[in-house]
Amino acid sequence: MTEKMNQLMKDVPAIRWTALILLASAMFFGYIFMDILSPLQELLQTSRGWSPDAYGHYAGSETFLNVFVFFLIFAGIILDKMGVRFTAILSGAVMLAGASINYFAVSNAFIGSGAEFTFGMVEHHPVLRGHACVG
Repeated sequence: MTEKMNQLMKDVPAIRWTALILLASAMFFGYIFMDILSPLQELLQTSRGWSPDAYGHYAGSETFLNVFVFFLIFAGIILDKMGVRFTAILSGAVMLAGASINYFAVSNAFIGSGAEFTFGMVEHHPVLRGHACVG
């Protein structure tokens, strides 16, 4: 039965196009979550009090995790070991969690929260923020 289902999925153009649209949409929204605040940097500096360093930490966090913490390597291993369906569901859940964290970081709920205190301490601590300092 699974052979017949795979045969049907492969032979039906609508299913192939649907899969392509879903994958392209996931990549599109993944990039949007990282790039959406770029035009809003000045607004975040004036309304939320973000310094250019804080915005740099925010904007560079995805690249830092993917490259230096090897998240892309781990994602490839998970894809190879667990399969496409599991990896797609896991990636969607992680993307939703990341979007929620992004929303929390720019919302009024973040102001005065424990997370603001914690990340504020990291931003002003010379040893903890040393990895992101340029000069």
